[in-house]
Amino acid sequence: MADNWTQGSFAFRCTAAECRLVEEAANAGYALANDDQPGPPSEALLKAFPPDDENDIWSGFRASFGDPDFPTIGADFIAETCPDDSGTRIVCFASMDDFDPAAIATVIQ
Repeated sequence: MADNWTQGSFAFRCTAAECRLVEEAANAGYALANDDQPGPPSEALLKAFPPDDENDIWSGFRASFGDPDFPTIGADFIAETCPDDSGTRIVCFASMDDFDPAAIATVIQ
């Protein structure tokens, strides 16, 4: 058996609303993975990840990940305002040992 680590990082520009949605998804995923109850999802998050089960508002979000019990993005998330005053944000995902491109793609998509 071998130990494998995947490292990676990338950044992109997005609107402030898109940044809030990505940040909400990242925070909710980590809370759910730690058996904490995140705050109620925003309307934008529910539109992006509609519930599959009417009794579990997070069911659609969880089902979008490879491991519904651990719906994390597999990277550190950083967001900053673009220095050009365009009103856009720079979103960065980076990890030295557990970078998960599929989970990140789920959130960005």
